Amino acid sequence: MFPVSFTGNNKLKESVDEYALLSIVNEQKYTKKNNNTCEVIDSFRYYKEETFWVFGYNKKSDRKTFGWILENIVLKDIRPKYVKNTYKNVLTYKNKIIIKSNSGLTDIVFCKNIEDAQKFYELLFNYIKKNRLNSVKFSGDFSKISKERKELEQELISITGFSKRKIQMKTNSYYMID
Repeated sequence: MFPVSFTGNNKLKESVDEYALLSIVNEQKYTKKNNNTCEVIDSFRYYKEETFWVFGYNKKSDRKTFGWILENIVLKDIRPKYVKNTYKNVLTYKNKIIIKSNSGLTDIVFCKNIEDAQKFYELLFNYIKKNRLNSVKFSGDFSKISKERKELEQELISITGFSKRKIQMKTNSYYMID
């Protein structure tokens, strides 16, 4: 699970909803004043899962969860260990997770910010490592200026049709503007 988080006081905090079942208790039944108080019968915490924009899907109404991305993009078409012809390469570029397959398909997951992209990448890395899926390789972060970064930017521009400025952004707030 990838819980929703936000930045407050320059610290990253997880968003937690707490629900409580209350019972109204009337302490004084025979007075004119309404002195009703509430008693907590039961309470529980609810962690809302973060959703991401996957390029090719509607960025507002068809956002995807970490589990969906894992099952339908990363693990899709992955064969057993002994079949070596299928593999995926996962890398990050600023707030984007790029998943390339050897069949030529490239999927782009847009995260809210760089910290969420790093958290997503690490969660994905730990899942793949734990399950010993050798068909998924991790190439790290391509945010530093290099020849590979420029090639990646050009590839993302050709796939998405976005401007170079839009590809180089660190947050997705600009992407949400129609």
